[in-house]
Amino acid sequence: LKFIANNLEKKIKQELVKLMTSDRKKYEKFYGAFGTQLKYGVLNDYGAKKELLQDLLLYWSAKENKLVSLKELPELPDAKGERYMKEFGLTEYDASILISSKYLADLFEKATDICGKPKEVANMIMGDLMKLLNENGKLPEDLDMDPGAMAAIINFIADNKINRTTAKKVFEKVFTDQVDPAKYIEENQLFMVSDDGAVRKTIEDIFAANPQSVADYKSGKEKARGFLVGQSMRALKGKADPAMVNQIVDELLKK
Repeated sequence: LKFIANNLEKKIKQELVKLMTSDRKKYEKFYGAFGTQLKYGVLNDYGAKKELLQDLLLYWSAKENKLVSLKELPELPDAKGERYMKEFGLTEYDASILISSKYLADLFEKATDICGKPKEVANMIMGDLMKLLNENGKLPEDLDMDPGAMAAIINFIADNKINRTTAKKVFEKVFTDQVDPAKYIEENQLFMVSDDGAVRKTIEDIFAANPQSVADYKSGKEKARGFLVGQSMRALKGKADPAMVNQIVDELLKK
C-alpha cells in the first residue's frame, strides 16, 4: 500500500468528503457507523498486466478493522430496493419495508437463495413475521430467525405437504422456539393427508353421518355443500388438500 501522489490526492480527498457528507449517513443507518478512522490511499494492483495501474479508493472499516475498496462498499438501501423490484418483481411498498432493516433484507435474500421463491418469502416476512414482531413488541434486530427454516416452510407449502393454516402455526413456533420445521411437523403429525383413499373414506363417513345435509343440497340448498366440506376438513384436522376435499365432495354429491 502506497499513499497517492500529490496530483491524485486532491481528487481522492474530494471523493471521500463527498462520501462522508452524502452517502455516509445512508450507510451508517443501514450497516452501522464507519468509525472515525476514515483514511485514503491507493492499492497498486498490477494484476496480469503489470503496466496497468489500477487506483482503488479505500476507506478504513472500523468494524472489519481493515481497509476496504470503495468499489466493494455494500449496496445502498435505495439501490437494494430498486433491485428487489426489478429482479424479484416485488412491489415498491414491499421493497421499502424489506430495506428498512438490514436484518429483514438479509433474511429475505438468504431465504430466497435457498427456496428460490422471492415473492413467497416477502409475503411471509410482510405478513407472518411483521405480525409476530408487533404482537411481541420486538424489532427485527431482536430476532435470530433461521432463513433456512423460513425457506423450508415455504417449500412445504409449495409441495402441498402442509396447508397455509399449518404453515402459520409452524412459523410461529420457529419464531418463538426456533424449532426445526420438518421435525416439528413430523412430531405433531401436521403433514397433509395425501392418500386419496383415506380422504375419500373420511368424507364418505361424513356423508353417512349427515344424510339430511346431503338431501338438502340435492333439493337446492347450496349451503349444505359448504357444511359437508367444513365437516370433512374438520374430521381431517385441516390436513387434507382443500382442492381434493372439494373435488371428492362434488363427486359424491353427484351420485
